[in-house]
Amino acid sequence: MNRAALGVVAAWVACACAASAADPASTPLADRIAVARAVADRVVIDGRADDWRGLYQAAADPGRVAGPDPSRDVVAVAVAPREADVLVMIRTAGRPSAEPWSFWLLLDLAGDQLDDLQILWEGPRNVIGRPVASRPGQDVPLAGAELAVGDVVELRVPYAALAPLLPAGTDARTAKPWVRVKPRSYVARTGAFTTAPCVASYRLTAAGPAADVPQPESRDRGVPVAAPFAGRWYVTQGAHAARTHAGLWAFDLNPTDATGDAARDLAGARNEDYYGWGRDVLAAAGGRVVVARDGNPDDRPKAATAGPANQVMVDVGNGAAVQYAHLMKGSVRVKVGDVVRAGDVLGRVGNSGSAFAGPHLHFSAFSHPGGARTMPLELTGVTVGLNAAADDPWNVRHDRWAPREGYYVESAGAAGAAPLTK
Repeated sequence: MNRAALGVVAAWVACACAASAADPASTPLADRIAVARAVADRVVIDGRADDWRGLYQAAADPGRVAGPDPSRDVVAVAVAPREADVLVMIRTAGRPSAEPWSFWLLLDLAGDQLDDLQILWEGPRNVIGRPVASRPGQDVPLAGAELAVGDVVELRVPYAALAPLLPAGTDARTAKPWVRVKPRSYVARTGAFTTAPCVASYRLTAAGPAADVPQPESRDRGVPVAAPFAGRWYVTQGAHAARTHAGLWAFDLNPTDATGDAARDLAGARNEDYYGWGRDVLAAAGGRVVVARDGNPDDRPKAATAGPANQVMVDVGNGAAVQYAHLMKGSVRVKVGDVVRAGDVLGRVGNSGSAFAGPHLHFSAFSHPGGARTMPLELTGVTVGLNAAADDPWNVRHDRWAPREGYYVESAGAAGAAPLTK
């Protein structure tokens, strides 16, 4: 592209950004992708950040404690999934470390919400990929990858190089409509990892926004309900996910911080470490309480028993009852027969029952009476995005939205909620 053409693109980007600055969510998603694509196509892997202006950079939480080593203290991350490759930029508090293995990347671009693979490097000519649950001998050199460490860390990886790390038949270019990157900084002499801001972007392709992977057909229409929480939460597990929702229309919901983690540290050893723990669970629709179970103990994270979960179920009419499960012991505020209105507090997020992943809200709808099958849900009046911060450039407002794993959901009136911090 010549300088005149670059000038035209730059002017178009500036105009588009100015037009949408007051309310980016009102700009069509295809237009936002086109603007970001024009910027991403000009990025050069040279260790400089100036050509990343105009692309979203997920920042560290403002209230976090700074790391002891500025060269590994990640303060911002950006990702640009282009047509044939994915670009990543990492900014640190000081000049970034060039030591081997200083930064590791977890990529989510193909499978369910769990990260698909890791990328790490010993140097500019030795960028490797490995499965998340790796064993010796599973490292794959990423042919064609480019790495530069200067004022920032920049990385380019062709999708073709990732093919050996993904399930057979998976096309890394199209498997999901978006790509998410979770960096970790690493100190080899201590073996210590430190979390960093997580960032996601829609694929920046000429075709515009891609459709999500289709969900299974259902005999039932989606049950329209409001979000059962206040603020911005993450769909950590979606309907029909292989982990614990196989065959179920059910969703696990949790607030996170900027790292995308549901807990304040990687270990997540205590319930109190989780951002969701003790948060109010709100009635998503009015109706009559048909189940109100309380008194079962809260398990320790990652040590779930087979005991029953504390839960509330509300008959919302039209043959459906909405379930709110894994509630905190002693927090349930309603009893069977009570009539509730949308927005009433039903209880608080806990870790009762088989909630191995730690405190979260399990949210679903059942046919009623009888509860013979789960039913699809549709959230009304929500803003949906890809990043934890409210200024996410990929926010889209929906009158009705069928929840999907890997998205952030902001309830109506939640804008301006205080960010979560470590």
